[in-house]
Amino acid sequence: MRWQSPASRIAPEDRIYPWAWSPPGRWLLLATLCAALLALDANSRESYSASIMALPVCLLVTGVWLVRFLHAAWSNRLDLPGAEWLRWLAIPAIFFVALRLTETTIPFDIRLAVSRGAMDQAAAEVMAGASTNREWIGLYPAESVERTSNGMRFLIADSGFFDRIGLAYAPSGEPAGIDGTDEYQPLDGGWWRWVSKFN
Repeated sequence: MRWQSPASRIAPEDRIYPWAWSPPGRWLLLATLCAALLALDANSRESYSASIMALPVCLLVTGVWLVRFLHAAWSNRLDLPGAEWLRWLAIPAIFFVALRLTETTIPFDIRLAVSRGAMDQAAAEVMAGASTNREWIGLYPAESVERTSNGMRFLIADSGFFDRIGLAYAPSGEPAGIDGTDEYQPLDGGWWRWVSKFN
């Protein structure tokens, strides 16, 4: 009788079962968290291109989860233990929370709050004459850092679509615009959300 390895004697459907049809484990949960964080990162810095990059990742994770869940639900006629239901429902719950957060200003507000100390320091240094050659200001990838007549401002790298998004510091009033294409919305602490309009 011809010898067969133990793995070769297992039916193909039994070989794929532990990975493909079992409740989500750490790797699918980790992939879900990474996809959600990509979406929240894009939202918090208003990056259209980053949003486009996050979309296929989210769709891929959702597709894998959906196929596995439908198979498990059909095979077990929805008769799953409570612990397994929690593992299955954790994935859509994470995406639901991330989606709802992207409909608010919370991701932007958190990134701004965490970056505020570094932003204040960078503003003080630039206004005092230090170099404007900075790649990061807090958690923001920065470009076009410049002094203005009453403060400083910088664009958030890879932000916006046609209009670019940035932050400006002007403690004494509305930031000075170089031309008529700038729009400012007050934040607090002398900071403003800057929209550099496409023209």
